[in-house]
Amino acid sequence: MSQNIESELIELCKKQDQRAQQKLYQAYKDSLFTLSVRLVKDRELAKVILQDAFIEIFKSLQGFRADSGIFAWMRVILVRCAHRNKGFYLSKTEELSAIEEYEDTPAPEAEAIDLKSAFDELSSGYRAALTLYYLEEMSHQEIAELLNITVSTSKSQLHHARKKLKEILEKRKI
Repeated sequence: MSQNIESELIELCKKQDQRAQQKLYQAYKDSLFTLSVRLVKDRELAKVILQDAFIEIFKSLQGFRADSGIFAWMRVILVRCAHRNKGFYLSKTEELSAIEEYEDTPAPEAEAIDLKSAFDELSSGYRAALTLYYLEEMSHQEIAELLNITVSTSKSQLHHARKKLKEILEKRKI
């Protein structure tokens, strides 16, 4: 979607135009749903979180200043809704883990490295942090602000997370 069309759409949404709201929803629902599923690992809960996030998005749209893109702003709202929705609990003492792909990745000789199930073994807090850093490509600064932790904590946890994921994969002899 071009920036001009997106800007017009946002302005119409601010005026409670239901067609514009539907278009905005259609444009971003799949990406936000994928993020929601990655955060909570439960499709039904992810649907609830997506719905709550869009309600919050449409209520808060008047305050959108376009400092960042609309999608980045919407992602933050979704993550906060997931956090509030008991979809996941992030403890500052939990380790975070790292993964580059959520989907299964085929190995060279038709054996599948089941990264998704390794990812699913991690706590919901781990999944949340991984998703934000690797899949949503948020910086440590953005993660720190969103999760109310320090940048150094984010970096340290990510380091320990890589070790944890490696242990899981080694245990499986992958």
